[in-house]
Amino acid sequence: MNIRALWRYWRPVAILLVLAAIAVPVWLWVAEYLRWDTYVSTTPPAFSVKYLKGSNIVADYLDALSPVGNPVRGVRFDIPTKLLGANWLVGAHLSVEYIDATPCTADLFLPAATSTGSRVEEGVSYSVASNSFGDVSNKTFERVYALTGSQPCTAVHYFLNTSSRVGFDPNAPPTASQPSASARNFNFNEALKVFDTMRHSLKLNQK
Repeated sequence: MNIRALWRYWRPVAILLVLAAIAVPVWLWVAEYLRWDTYVSTTPPAFSVKYLKGSNIVADYLDALSPVGNPVRGVRFDIPTKLLGANWLVGAHLSVEYIDATPCTADLFLPAATSTGSRVEEGVSYSVASNSFGDVSNKTFERVYALTGSQPCTAVHYFLNTSSRVGFDPNAPPTASQPSASARNFNFNEALKVFDTMRHSLKLNQK
């Protein structure tokens, strides 16, 4: 069989493989695109942000732990844990928060932070604060990214709560109920990726 005959024989297969190579990435992109919607706030501070469809939106969120007389307000997105692929996750929300304060630092939104710092991502400067706490059966993780120089001071607040005995440490030793790393892993990093996508989509309309 010569080369031309071989090409006629395999051409349909080659065409299908090329089409599949094109169609699969396109379908994955479309599926990811369809997961998201955009929330637009027109009340000060005006902003827009992407969020996972199916999330519950609390449009007038007030942090009960914020200082009297100068409360932290915002919009909270309660994200169903099934959307995060989380085995042990029992609570997850992200909130866009603001407070009248200068300078704008993350510890204003997380006074009990155990670590603070700063970073620049995609050209945006952040003040960052984190905290984690809890016991062997219930652990909570929080991280705040305050947008440096924003007025009013605006931040994105991550909140994750897990019933996993090992909490947020995928390298923790095995237990009787969670003998393997895969059993203990509740996709903490995947949850953070979702939160990071939301944060990177945030657009402020501050004057």
